[in-house]
Amino acid sequence: MAVSLTEVAIIAAIILIAIYILPGKLPKLAKSFGEAKREFEKASKREEILEKARALGIDVTGKTFEEIEDEIRQRSR
Repeated sequence: MAVSLTEVAIIAAIILIAIYILPGKLPKLAKSFGEAKREFEKASKREEILEKARALGIDVTGKTFEEIEDEIRQRSR
């Protein structure tokens, strides 16, 4: 599959725009991306904890994640 001249021109234009316009905004964009990634990983971990607790028959209603993790550790012993 060959890349056409139009596609190369579009890619080059995007790169030039990124180099000349975005440098001031790039750190903010990277920080936002990092925060979003951390929140996603945190939410994934929470969901894993809840699934594990439910599998062990632990009632998670009204408990903090720390309390749920402690109860999982106690039951896993």
